Amino acid sequence: MKYLSGLSILCYLLFPAGGKAQSWTDLYPTLGESPKLGTEVQREFERAKHLLETRAFDDLSAAERELAGRWETFAGIYDIVGDGCSWYCAGGPDTVTASSALAPQGKNTYEGYHAHDLSLRYAWVEGAAGQGEGEYLEYRFHPESPRITHIKVYNGYVKSEKAWRANSRVKVLRLHVNGKPLARMHLTDTRAEQVFALPEPLGRLGNRQDLRLRFEIESVYPGERYEDTAITEIFFDGLDVHCLAEGTPIRLADGREKPIEQLEPGDSVWHLASLRSRPGPAAVSEVRAFTHSNCLILTFADGRTLTATAAHPFLLADGRWVSADPGRSRIYGYPVQRAYREGDTFAGRNGEGAPTAHRLVRIAPALQHRTTLTLRLRQDEGGIILANGLLSGMGHQQAPD
Repeated sequence: MKYLSGLSILCYLLFPAGGKAQSWTDLYPTLGESPKLGTEVQREFERAKHLLETRAFDDLSAAERELAGRWETFAGIYDIVGDGCSWYCAGGPDTVTASSALAPQGKNTYEGYHAHDLSLRYAWVEGAAGQGEGEYLEYRFHPESPRITHIKVYNGYVKSEKAWRANSRVKVLRLHVNGKPLARMHLTDTRAEQVFALPEPLGRLGNRQDLRLRFEIESVYPGERYEDTAITEIFFDGLDVHCLAEGTPIRLADGREKPIEQLEPGDSVWHLASLRSRPGPAAVSEVRAFTHSNCLILTFADGRTLTATAAHPFLLADGRWVSADPGRSRIYGYPVQRAYREGDTFAGRNGEGAPTAHRLVRIAPALQHRTTLTLRLRQDEGGIILANGLLSGMGHQQAPD
């Protein structure tokens, strides 16, 4: 560890020596909760896992269901995303690299990948002389990775209050996108999660171009004991991901149906690019499965059912888009006007392709956690597929009308 000297606590310059002034957008965070760690939380986690392993979810009391639902998708108390349905169902960087890293201290390592291991247990700690101004992390995303709308940060070494105070934390990060300056992220000196909303979604640049995000330290909050500057986590939320439950029949381009979990890369599904287009085939490039504890079960007058996440958009027979979470669905590009309700008539197609109508008679929460799946179509095609005969939004809708 590098101990502080009297010259370390200084005012820091906006730009590095010899650098040219750039135009930056200043971003400020919305604060989330502080990490809940420690022995008491560990006991709560173990009780939740015991309930899930030994009791049927339907047999739990309301308090037990709340406890079990809080922890069911997490492998431990340090996890920050878990395996529930989220942007990480289909998103995430391919690589994370760092300009430097502090040398290992005993069993502890501080490499760049720790800034995206989705765990509060470890952290990236820069290894340059001084407090790390100019050191950086770079995240590289595949061209087809879902787009990013929010950047989330756990600043400093947050695994404990003692470690957080001892080490330096970032005050300002400079965000570069594919080598070009975009924003100065002004971080608060707190262990709480910090969420930065981006001016425009990032990603899917076209021409099969990777997205590269570089987070460069501009200035820091000095630690009480060490000069080393730490970032526990930089992670993301965004667009282009929503899920259907295991068992949902998906119409193939040849008219057959196949449960969503049995789809494979190369399968061709029935697809509409927009409501004005003709049906055509779309090739599946990837199917990913995750668990989810807050799905909704939709039951229709003809007896068919469909289970989906709240943001999943569906089309009504009158041409309007609906979901249980219109605000979230609108992010995907679907002009969702309201939440669906019992009595709504959903649009569908039969095996011959003729329009059908299906009256929704019941909306109920799925009391047990469900396996949910999301599809990625080749060429980044969003649009509309047929899920159990209903017109269902898929991915990001490029042409919603």
